[in-house]
Amino acid sequence: MRKRPQITTSEAIEPIYISEKRLPCGGALTLGSWNKRLVVADWIDGWHHSTIMNRLQKYTKASVVKSTSKVIEAASDWLDAYFEGSKEPPDFDLLFLGTDFQKRVWQLLLEIPYGETITYGELAQEAGTPKAARAVGVAVGDNPFSIIVPCHRVIGKDKSLTGYGGGFDVKKYLLAHELGTDIENLPFSDCSRRTVG
Repeated sequence: MRKRPQITTSEAIEPIYISEKRLPCGGALTLGSWNKRLVVADWIDGWHHSTIMNRLQKYTKASVVKSTSKVIEAASDWLDAYFEGSKEPPDFDLLFLGTDFQKRVWQLLLEIPYGETITYGELAQEAGTPKAARAVGVAVGDNPFSIIVPCHRVIGKDKSLTGYGGGFDVKKYLLAHELGTDIENLPFSDCSRRTVG
């Protein structure tokens, strides 16, 4: 009978480190890292927080530990700079845990410039799936990196503000922050329905 290899401490699965980050726009994000990469920055009170955390544990098979890490600290510092007006992209590693289609959409979200928006239809076109705006909308909604991977920059084809994990008020705050305007002066229609297109 063959002897099974022993798993030593250095080979054991690293836990997912998570901590909470309060934000000036209201609410807080769960910041999480695994294997020296950020794996989550999701709204604690968001409508899909438990789904994202379950997906994270499914992909990593790791336990969750409330603690910080260098990557979490870098993400926290980046968020502070963002709210102080920095337009610099993230300078820490992200680990996308999802389907190939989700990863492609999330990568495209990173390419939306600060202060600009894109429609779901335009994003579907960029993803090479021009007739799949709804599928793109689902992938955008599954984004586990709020603010950092800027899904708040995606709007409906009629310039409506569609769903956002942090809520409509936060989405409006973020867009106003990036456009350097008051919420009342945003050039978007305030829409509570989930319009994709």
